Amino acid sequence: QPVIRYSDCADWIANGWSPDGQFEKNTWYDAEESTTPLVVATVRAKAKDPLGCLRDGLDSGDGVIVDMEGCGLQPEALQECFELLEGCDRVCEVVLSENDLTDGEALGGLAVELPGLQRLNAGWNMLGDKGLHSFCEVLGAHQALLHLSFRDNEVTSNGVGQLAAALQNDRLPCLQSLNLRQNTLSTVGAVAICEALLKHRAIRALDLRENAIGHSSGAEAIAALISESVSLTSIALCRNSLAEAGSSAIAKAIGVAGSKGLGLKSVWMLDCKIGNQGGKSLSQNIGKNKLLQ
Repeated sequence: QPVIRYSDCADWIANGWSPDGQFEKNTWYDAEESTTPLVVATVRAKAKDPLGCLRDGLDSGDGVIVDMEGCGLQPEALQECFELLEGCDRVCEVVLSENDLTDGEALGGLAVELPGLQRLNAGWNMLGDKGLHSFCEVLGAHQALLHLSFRDNEVTSNGVGQLAAALQNDRLPCLQSLNLRQNTLSTVGAVAICEALLKHRAIRALDLRENAIGHSSGAEAIAALISESVSLTSIALCRNSLAEAGSSAIAKAIGVAGSKGLGLKSVWMLDCKIGNQGGKSLSQNIGKNKLLQ
């Protein structure tokens, strides 16, 4: 069905939502969500009238989730959808993953026109460095965004700087989760993001899996974020070459976070080339953090 009504967010999560994985399942929605009714409008090119479906969704609910994942629309039709969405303050989430998007300016413009937008999933697209840079420039400051995904968008350390600047300059003050998985940020990009988030008061979840983070300075920046952030609860680092020195630095940071009574609950480090030294350091420090799950 192109338009489905749910009684509230909990109903949607339990009966309609398909998370991308366990980390997303744990972090994409807050523990306490709105109890107002939701309408989920699913827009696909194969539908008889995709724009009509979107109109129906926008006309019929208190809160609107627009699902255009892999919608198959041509760029012109996708732009028509963007124009139809403009100014609708009831749109709380837009899913645009798997659409081969390259136009960061248009994506940023869409977010600007949706003052109530809390979640934007632009994963598995082709924004690249230029697209992400344009998105951040056009977006400016957004007061409502809580969750943002640029997973697998061909972003490198050259392109993530504008996003880091936006975070550091408090232009996304309410952002709670940031998914940058499966890009090639490398150590330089990871350092930029972690340093930008050090003083951020809202960030709770950061996904840096599979980003070619290998140099010790990258692990040190991650460790600093873990041991100093007052809001961070979950971080995913799998399939980066943290090796012995990096995993040891992060292990010590986990212990420091525990001794400070910070809220860190989850650290994912699968396949990070952790050897005996790193494993020993982890075993010595995990027990110092009583919140780890």
